[in-house]
Amino acid sequence: MWRGKKVGWWLAIFYFAYEITRNVNAWFTIKVISDQFAVSGQSLNSYYIKYGIRILWNVLILYFMCRENVTFFFNTTETKKWKALLIVFAYCIAILLLGSILNLFN
Repeated sequence: MWRGKKVGWWLAIFYFAYEITRNVNAWFTIKVISDQFAVSGQSLNSYYIKYGIRILWNVLILYFMCRENVTFFFNTTETKKWKALLIVFAYCIAILLLGSILNLFN
């Protein structure tokens, strides 16, 4: 990534898209998991805030990765950013769904 290779940019946006997908999933399942494991003590609001901040942070970094000066450094200015993000998020959602389906068989 430090050398400005295209693969570094693709790996970076995949990582941050995966983190967004994972944290959104965690954010939506906080109540279910807390009921399942009978979490006590700390209120659930702190978990919602924690995962909300993580989502926001990764969205901001992903936005930064799609800015013109960053794409110029990685030589990906000709890449359509919305298509790249659509592809990466599709892979992330597919990984999440595959993990959920495989978890049903355990």
